[in-house]
Amino acid sequence: MYFALKSNKELHYTGIDLWEVIEGKAYKNNKANEAKCRKKLKEFEGRHSLIKGDAFDISEKLEDQSYDFIFYDLQCKHMEGFHSSVIKKYLPKIKKGGVLIGCDFRSFRYDFYALGFKESDFKPCQFKNQRSQRLEYLHIN
Repeated sequence: MYFALKSNKELHYTGIDLWEVIEGKAYKNNKANEAKCRKKLKEFEGRHSLIKGDAFDISEKLEDQSYDFIFYDLQCKHMEGFHSSVIKKYLPKIKKGGVLIGCDFRSFRYDFYALGFKESDFKPCQFKNQRSQRLEYLHIN
């Protein structure tokens, strides 16, 4: 969020995170991660919203077709088998012509196939002239 807000002065960003301590290397410091995130984003007051909670439940409170893009980064052991249901909840939240961007989509491709996406729908993100090895996007029509 920090770099996106810093680079795009007109951007308003909504972040959703559970920020609970979960077993595993990446999530054991989630309390400190939350405090660090909130501190770093103070300079962008009025241009971001942080919602703490379960993304699946929060989706019910968000208006359909209200986001230009959604960045999906829920690649963890605890999400195995749940990606398609979460993605299905969030696809309607993206405006027509918007994009779903994500990290490590290859790890759960079959969840996307179950939702009707084809391999040819996935496009690599590109920064300057370099293709990302982990970030991909899908256009939402």
